[in-house]
Amino acid sequence: MATLVEQASDIMNQMSVEEMRTFDQILVERINHHFKQIQRIAACSFMEGEKVWWESSKYGRRIEGIIIKVCQKNIKVKATDGMKWTVSATFLNKVV
Repeated sequence: MATLVEQASDIMNQMSVEEMRTFDQILVERINHHFKQIQRIAACSFMEGEKVWWESSKYGRRIEGIIIKVCQKNIKVKATDGMKWTVSATFLNKVV
């Protein structure tokens, strides 16, 4: 029995270019919706005033701070150095 990926590949081999473009749009919309849901669920697990940390790829270090606002997908954090950041809730960890 073929896996879903194999079945999808077989179907895509039979599609016209226009059908594949439409399929691509639908797939991208579903993936984006899925990740938005994950971000919203993650944001619900945080509250203003909580201490959090995340790894900054830009600065190559761990940054800690306190949540100043919880938005739908992102969290506004005031770092211990005074800088304010807007961070995806999926990147944050609670300080224990």
